[in-house]
Amino acid sequence: MEREQLVRAIFDEAWNREHYDSVAAALARFRFHIGGRTVDMGLSDLRGIVAGWHEGFPDLAFETHTVVFSGDDVAVRATLRGTNTGTWRGSPPTGRAIEVAHAFFFHFAGDLISDVWELLDQGELQRQVDR
Repeated sequence: MEREQLVRAIFDEAWNREHYDSVAAALARFRFHIGGRTVDMGLSDLRGIVAGWHEGFPDLAFETHTVVFSGDDVAVRATLRGTNTGTWRGSPPTGRAIEVAHAFFFHFAGDLISDVWELLDQGELQRQVDR
């Protein structure tokens, strides 16, 4: 699978549908960077994170707007949307809709994703859930 197809499948298949077959090999082990933290992850970790988001936001969907390549790097501009109708991060549902802009940067080592950086406004996300 080409890198653009793979990155799009991470959002369209893994995040939106919780189907991992097409991305499993590329996400076997990677470093996830967010908020100044770096965490070593694998596919099972990603599955757990995605499942938690879908528990809190059953209609969760990422829309990818832009995918740009440069050598071994891929940048993505996306919007996350969903409605908090389930328990999320230990809190009861608020029934509120969210729409949060994201930027992701993927670094490839051959056919594998070695690093993922996620940028989003965490405060805005929480504000939308809590308002």
